Amino acid sequence: MASRNELADAVVRESGKPRVEASLRIFLLLSIQRNTGLGMPPALFARSGFPITAPPRKPNVAIWLTILSGHRHHFFVELPLAIPLSQIIPAIAAGNAVVCKTSDFTPQCGALIEKLFIDAGFPGNLVTVVQGGGEVGQALIAASPDKVLFTGSVATGRRVAEACAKMLIPSVLELGGKDAMIVLADADLDVASSAAVWGSYTNCGQVCLSVERLFVEQAVAEKFMALCVEKTKKLRIGPGSNPPPMLARSSGPCTYNA
Repeated sequence: MASRNELADAVVRESGKPRVEASLRIFLLLSIQRNTGLGMPPALFARSGFPITAPPRKPNVAIWLTILSGHRHHFFVELPLAIPLSQIIPAIAAGNAVVCKTSDFTPQCGALIEKLFIDAGFPGNLVTVVQGGGEVGQALIAASPDKVLFTGSVATGRRVAEACAKMLIPSVLELGGKDAMIVLADADLDVASSAAVWGSYTNCGQVCLSVERLFVEQAVAEKFMALCVEKTKKLRIGPGSNPPPMLARSSGPCTYNA
């Protein structure tokens, strides 16, 4: 909590995310921390076998590699702290050391991730953040970690899966999608239209779970569309430091090339 303003500032500065959204994600991370037990006293970790004072490369400590790609428009700008930390925290709680290659589009957020664990008193190098592009990710996989978690595009994810398969490295891939929202005739259209607008435009639409398609029952389609148009007109584009309702400015070249 003491670092929440510094973290929010970095997310706004590097990703363009509105500050209220950046702050919300930080509180969600606190929930992940609580649910995985990283808020427990060190004595409880000692009883559960957590290597709180052990060197990170001790033989019984697995090395996890988490990679964030900058090759798909939403992944590097969407959640530059929340995505890697939501992967790192459970891995640490389970007794693993982690090497995290963050997106090359959000280097300050990447540096802050490593600083968070150092400031919290975790062993040095238990969480190591590595900066760089795709060639760095390839080299890290070639170093044969015990497990690989990748967040990025389908094309890059396929190459990661192939590289891991050749070395029999378990991998978890979070790739792109085309998410749909379904609205039935008996829905509360005011609530549903607000959900559709928020789900479509939050973070300027650069979210892996954003609403990208709408299937609306014909009987209410016209009214639903009118509500969505009315609410969309209230949004405005501007710097992430401005108060809502607003859309963050597009956050990088991959947005235009996607």
